[in-house]
Amino acid sequence: MPDQPASPPSVFRSPAVRFGGALAAGLVLTLTVAAGRAPRSGGGLALSPCHLDGLAEPALCGTLSVPENRDAPGSRKVPIRFAVLPALRAERAPDPLLFFAGGPGQAGRDLAGPAAHFFSEVRRHRDLVFVDLRGTGGSNRLDCPLLPDPLAGLGGDTFFPADVPACRARLGSRFDLGRYAEAEAMADLDQVRSALGVERWNLWGGSWGTRAALLYARAYPSRVRSVVLDGAASLEFRFPLTTPADAQDALDRLLADCAAEPACRAAHPDLGAHLQALFARLAAGPVRAPIRDPISGAPRMVAIWANGFAVALRVALYTGESAAMLPQVIEAAAQGDWGPFAALAAANAGWSSDTMALGATLSTLCAEDVRTISDAEAARAAGEGFVGGGEIASWRRACAEWPPGPPLDRSIRPLSIPALILSGALDPATPPRRGEAMRVAFPNSRHTVFPGAAHNVSFSGCAPELIARFLAWPEPARLDDRCARDFSRSPFYSIPGSSREVGR
Repeated sequence: MPDQPASPPSVFRSPAVRFGGALAAGLVLTLTVAAGRAPRSGGGLALSPCHLDGLAEPALCGTLSVPENRDAPGSRKVPIRFAVLPALRAERAPDPLLFFAGGPGQAGRDLAGPAAHFFSEVRRHRDLVFVDLRGTGGSNRLDCPLLPDPLAGLGGDTFFPADVPACRARLGSRFDLGRYAEAEAMADLDQVRSALGVERWNLWGGSWGTRAALLYARAYPSRVRSVVLDGAASLEFRFPLTTPADAQDALDRLLADCAAEPACRAAHPDLGAHLQALFARLAAGPVRAPIRDPISGAPRMVAIWANGFAVALRVALYTGESAAMLPQVIEAAAQGDWGPFAALAAANAGWSSDTMALGATLSTLCAEDVRTISDAEAARAAGEGFVGGGEIASWRRACAEWPPGPPLDRSIRPLSIPALILSGALDPATPPRRGEAMRVAFPNSRHTVFPGAAHNVSFSGCAPELIARFLAWPEPARLDDRCARDFSRSPFYSIPGSSREVGR
């Protein structure tokens, strides 16, 4: 989700990485127990204890060396780093659960901490496997360290003009950037599967990881037992072409839900009108506002441009927690206090950019999606929502500077693999209509929509239990998913010390 020129955050990522180490605090497996239940390792692949961020216990880690250019096996090598959390019980199922992180550009091993906590029921009898796809994490991370200011995204463009050429020059001297799209990454994954001695595994994909899971299942259907797809980036989906319409729907839902909640309606009776006034004000030119820096606490001036405001607003809709702040944030800005908005924008930007390898994001997005967008499509999409055409134009300019990669085969070949597709009704990026589109590829599927959820639902509500039951018996037609109906939107709340509080 690009929202700042300094270090654009993930386009579609799994919010699980936000939970950090606290969620693993209750896990007390010792190294001896974990090592005693290590997965099989064919081909002499060595696994050794390692520490991963957010995980209290040691994992078992390994590295598999693969050719960067699979058309030239003698080319330089890419070290594919991966980690395994062994099943907790000796009676272990032969088919582990492989995690596909989002982004694109997020490292799979970053999901180990939250997955160990939320997928503990799955892990009773099944190993959990996390792989850093090529270009991410420890697998030749294609990092573009841009300007560190998390508020730079409030400017008028996603990238500064010199960012992408500089990144290309730096990384291009060391890596073949056209070899870091997802097609070759899927071949890497199947090598990892073989090296671990796994006949078949189950797949979990979050956000952009659902696209990767689909591509792997399409390339190696006999190696997949079942799939769980959370926040579907289906093949008809093209970022950022779909962004304006999907984000507008989510914003409309937020305004309607605030009007329907008595406390929010009483505190913000003119929320929609005030938001429109902000859009109109910013359309006339940037606002210069005094704020306290969210990191240092020092006073500073920031320039807020229309595109920066719109993208930060869209990013805030990704999680229930940040969306719950928006009525108060919008109200404060309408009264001239931009501090709450700047703090929320900085928090979301920092969370996203810290987890991303921007070079991998560009290699994948440019090849698969952005270069397929025509001028006419871009112009039409720009009029479909408050985000407008700024993001689309920015990514098209960036991709014009990035080395070409293999285009994505978007042909649909329905798979018989059982699938559980999860969607949040409030998702501004991959709403339920994307989940329905994913069912074309997986006709043997159940699509479960969580009414009050935003982007990615696997780590909240009854979703972990639902996933565990599905993986134990992957029969979509028989899965009872009624618990999802009880998932409601996070209550709207105010920011302490702000000028107007909900329900005050």
